[in-house]
Amino acid sequence: MLSKSKRKNRFFHDLKDLICDCFFESKFKFFLTLFVVLIALVTGIIVAAKCFSSASINKLSDYGIVDLSKGLSSPFFARLFSMILVLLLLFGFSYTKFCLPLALLLIAYRSYLLGLNLAIMFLLFGFSGIIISVIVALPCQLICLAVLSIFYLLQCKCTKDFSCCHKGGGEKVRLLLLGLIALLLVCILETLLLLLFNAKVILVI
Repeated sequence: MLSKSKRKNRFFHDLKDLICDCFFESKFKFFLTLFVVLIALVTGIIVAAKCFSSASINKLSDYGIVDLSKGLSSPFFARLFSMILVLLLLFGFSYTKFCLPLALLLIAYRSYLLGLNLAIMFLLFGFSGIIISVIVALPCQLICLAVLSIFYLLQCKCTKDFSCCHKGGGEKVRLLLLGLIALLLVCILETLLLLLFNAKVILVI
């Protein structure tokens, strides 16, 4: 019987192999997803920059920027719920290749909101906005996007590989649980960073 540490090492080794296999089998999807994320992110930044001089910026600032003066618990669960909702939608989209455009659209929309609201935080809150945007919000949300994108591609591979047997259902559920755990860890990390830097605002997208 394998020890706990060996089982853990084997688990991460198998996961790494799965991701590598998925990358080599779906290079086009990987680069397409990356391209969509970058274009949507830049588009969000450009839109925020153009709107900054108009009164509409006050409305845009309510689309994802939350005041933390009333506590961190509510924004934490709001962020987690938003991430889980996207994860579940991608899980459903992975059952057929015809839903690929919907999955890319969902990822692109989240990337657009990220760029939009990061730029708004930078423009509205000055130096404090830069700190929270660059050190906290940006890396955590990029990790979230990476988790969601890789999760979707792995789910698609699983659907394709096990389309003729029942094993695929178990593999897809295991990947779903891993995705949920990864997003939970991202939210916890982001909350700890908010506490560390005594942040006043944060993104909820």
